[in-house]
Amino acid sequence: MSTTDITTNTVRSLWRNWATAFGAPALVTLASVVVPPMWLPLICLLMAYVLLVGHRRRIDSSHKLAGCSLVIWLTMSAMGAAAVIMALINIVYSPKVIPAVVAENPALPFITSMVVYPLMCAASLYGIVVEQHNSCCRRCQASNGYYNGDSPVAAFYSRESRYQLWLILVLSSVISVVAALYYFFFYINVNLNSPDRFFFLVLPLALYVFSLGYMVIRYFRMYDAVASGHHGEKRLHSQFTLVRYLFFSGDCLLLSKGENGDWDTPSVNVIDRAAGELPAAQARAILTKDIGECDCPIRFMYENGIYANGANVLHYAVFLPDDSELLPDARRCTFDDIQRLLMADTLSPYITNELYRIHNITMAWKTYDREGRRLYPIRHYQPTFRLRDMKEWDVDYNDVGWLHVARNNEDRPLYRIRRFINRYLLFQKSGK
Repeated sequence: MSTTDITTNTVRSLWRNWATAFGAPALVTLASVVVPPMWLPLICLLMAYVLLVGHRRRIDSSHKLAGCSLVIWLTMSAMGAAAVIMALINIVYSPKVIPAVVAENPALPFITSMVVYPLMCAASLYGIVVEQHNSCCRRCQASNGYYNGDSPVAAFYSRESRYQLWLILVLSSVISVVAALYYFFFYINVNLNSPDRFFFLVLPLALYVFSLGYMVIRYFRMYDAVASGHHGEKRLHSQFTLVRYLFFSGDCLLLSKGENGDWDTPSVNVIDRAAGELPAAQARAILTKDIGECDCPIRFMYENGIYANGANVLHYAVFLPDDSELLPDARRCTFDDIQRLLMADTLSPYITNELYRIHNITMAWKTYDREGRRLYPIRHYQPTFRLRDMKEWDVDYNDVGWLHVARNNEDRPLYRIRRFINRYLLFQKSGK
């Protein structure tokens, strides 16, 4: 795949994010013209469901260019909240349900744009404030690995997702403020006349159409600049594979301090593109170049198919003897040492992600079956986790199904309901 293909897909992915995210409240607003208020919560709920399915498929996909779905996830949350609020308003203002509370015009209990756009403001503001410290980004990193913050594609996704959130916040705030001012000073709750339709319907739709054109121009210019080499994006390609070796010696993990002060694995290599597990001879040959001759066991752990620049990452575990003198400059870290480094925020995000995946999958495999049912009749049972036992564990770390089990099992609230939703509504399989 060429550099241009990757850049084109990256730009298109972000434009589709915008068209879908800011288009969802616009579509609900447009639907209010023909759909009775009673059914609008169902429209919002359906919209949230479609966004959720798309978001889940992106995160759990093995496609190399699935992209960032943070804006989609936040919009999905806003649409779900809008469905709940609209349903509550319909109930409160229904004379058949609560006769004591009746709206001035029960046929028009709420203005749709005054519900969805304030919620879009709240969702985008949340995304801006918490940045990548949200469940969407953390779940994506758990499934797909950590994006290098210095890589062009990762920086592009991060910057543009944040820009889109700011634009959603500004436009949604404008729509919300204008609609609120008009509602309280000029609106008469009898029906929707021409000025009402302009402020409550035409203005939001017009801003959406305007934003689509603006984003087309913005991303077209970005793509043109990238294709011309103006931003240094010529480095983008999908023809390499990153191979990372984790060194275990007894109950210790060997780490080295990088130039930026973070602790990471001592062995990271870039090779020509390789899909899936390397042949044993090649994996050992790469390792030998870093640490010299070694007949220690090597185990393929898992692959991240989604990574910065379209590359994939292969993760290996190397099991050294307890008294090994290889890598003398590396620090031997016990599990307690690792936790202290993590609390001090001095572990590299790569090693943090690897340990998170290894620990979660191991604990899920030792505690539950593939359906999330307990293997032992003890609630919240916590099996032992020792690094020295890793080479004996017969678990597939390349199987993201165990990450689903770690998130939803018999020790989690509403386990059966969540399992039903995941299987039959979100079409999530328990396998790879």
